[in-house]
Amino acid sequence: MLKEGDEDFSRPGFAGVQLNWKQSGIQFTLLTRSRTVMPDHAPRARETLLRVLREERDVSVRTNCEAHGVALTPGAGGSGHVLCAGGARVPFDECVWCTAAALAPWVKERTGLAIGARGFIAVGATLESVNTPGVFACGDCAGVVPYPRPKAGVFAVRQGPPLLANLCHALLGEPLEDYEPQETFLGLITTGTRYCVASKGRYVEEGAWLWDLKDWIDRKWMAGYSSLLPDAESMAEPAEPPRVAAAASLSRASRPR
Repeated sequence: MLKEGDEDFSRPGFAGVQLNWKQSGIQFTLLTRSRTVMPDHAPRARETLLRVLREERDVSVRTNCEAHGVALTPGAGGSGHVLCAGGARVPFDECVWCTAAALAPWVKERTGLAIGARGFIAVGATLESVNTPGVFACGDCAGVVPYPRPKAGVFAVRQGPPLLANLCHALLGEPLEDYEPQETFLGLITTGTRYCVASKGRYVEEGAWLWDLKDWIDRKWMAGYSSLLPDAESMAEPAEPPRVAAAASLSRASRPR
């Protein structure tokens, strides 16, 4: 637990903004290289979040302050300074980093895959690489060139079914299908003490009831990977291999050794 007067830092994406700011006796500071928090959301959403953080959570939000690194103070138990562009040094006792999505360096350096303007694997509407046929990518590592979207879990999750479909089409030698993602998504952003801000396109709402909604959605989602997993019998391998498995087996057998 931090002492009174201590500071904590984060980049203000979803993870940074959703830290539990309301801790008695702790002074939080939020650093961002952007001009505001949550830059991918509508202006009203950004204004609401800034008001909640600054006025209701007493968080010091420092914009246009890009962190380049950390300098620890010798013998100070982990305290030090955040080193910012332009030479600013911001002192802290504890530092928490919440980073944005980024592609692993080896993908850029060693694969030859085309990389888009935002630094991710460039794929078309079929989720296939724009310069390497037969290679597919989706989620946080990929950028769909015809449909640029912010990095949010909803886009990654909903790319799963079209990716599976096109992998099957590719194995069977069938035409691939285009996938067009939704343009907006619902963001439920917690701000501490069971309070939440909702943002979707230009729509913005806030209140305690939205925290309850987010809690219900999150618990239902996590249950899908624990208590609601299908039983072993329903996941058993079918007696006859499906067409895709047969095609994949034939493809492997025909490769030169």
